[in-house]
Amino acid sequence: MALIYFIPGTMCDRSVWSKLWEKLSTEHQLIHLVLPLTGTTQEVVEHLCQQIRQNSQGQPFSLLGFSMGGYLAAAISLFFDHQLERLMIVANTPKALPAEELDARQKILINIKKNGYNGLNTARLKAFLDPGNQSDQALIALIQEMDGRFSQADLSHHLTQLSKRVDLCHQLADTKRPIWFCYGVADQLVDRKVMQKMQLSSPQITLKQVLNCGHFLPLEQPQQLAKYIENWLQMNETLEDKNVIIGLIDPKSPSNVGAVMRAAGCYSADAVYYTGQRYAKAARFNTDTKQMTDKIPLQNVDDFIALKTAKRKLICVDLVEGAIPLPQFEHPEQAIYVFGPEDGSVNQTLVDAADSVVYMPTKGCMNLAASVNVLLYDRAAKSTTNSFGDDLIRRSRDINNNVKVKPV
Repeated sequence: MALIYFIPGTMCDRSVWSKLWEKLSTEHQLIHLVLPLTGTTQEVVEHLCQQIRQNSQGQPFSLLGFSMGGYLAAAISLFFDHQLERLMIVANTPKALPAEELDARQKILINIKKNGYNGLNTARLKAFLDPGNQSDQALIALIQEMDGRFSQADLSHHLTQLSKRVDLCHQLADTKRPIWFCYGVADQLVDRKVMQKMQLSSPQITLKQVLNCGHFLPLEQPQQLAKYIENWLQMNETLEDKNVIIGLIDPKSPSNVGAVMRAAGCYSADAVYYTGQRYAKAARFNTDTKQMTDKIPLQNVDDFIALKTAKRKLICVDLVEGAIPLPQFEHPEQAIYVFGPEDGSVNQTLVDAADSVVYMPTKGCMNLAASVNVLLYDRAAKSTTNSFGDDLIRRSRDINNNVKVKPV
């Protein structure tokens, strides 16, 4: 059983967890922390710390914050040592708000002071949601009803006092506990570059993105977030632990990426990273029939070269003159294998930065998913640690497959 404290976002109450909590194990103790109606950011953090200490009485706990609550959770985490086992920040980062955002909030407050606050209108609310969720009237009604339970004074408090934040990114990256960031692909409020930079600075930080989701992750995709939370409670794997990463340069086909995910699962790759935005815009998983996205991270990144370390080698895979034929290639223990897009090639900058460049000696070129399958099979075939035999066959085959080779 896990003790988990949940901190809500701007103009959110416990209803923001209503869809999520019903999908989590009933064995967990789930506690919603109510935000004080007054006080500076520091005072609110101290108040919430006091609530946690009084309630937990020294018991280990986990902490999850959504949106503004994600920043507050990050700040709270710095007041606890080993008692806080893990931290999850949903739809936010622990950075200070930029000047333009503070200016925008000030304009909202001026408008409200002049015209009054009539609640979150539908047009503005839809801008926070994934396009596929903007016609969900029940979801819209739930968020607007939640917003309606707060006063103009509450909104003013959230947009003034609780908007005054200091940057906690470096402090958080220096901590030793597992920290997960979860965010929707269509969330326009999350600074992905900040998260990616933090992940590269600390092996304790993991990023998880959710498809078909905007800012209201706990309400838009509660099932997927619940799965991530259960994994977060059980897993301590970090970027440093990953031996095999597949890198895809700006892929455009969801079916190809789905097939790559299935290959990654079949051959025990640790993660699939991709650059660009084409995939996220087109993504609707049709080919990932084994639901590998629940088990293997699929994550958008800015730069594959930044993932290269002394131990993790950068391997480009493409039909490049001077490359090593795959049958002759000796795979490193840790590697990120980078593949070009369906309609292009690995660029010269990546090739120049690579530890090795490999090609598959075929007549003509294979498609992206087929290339990943062949590469991972080659790695598996050359490995001295893989297990073979009937036990593996029984675990891997379709449940309707009972065929056996008869002994001679």
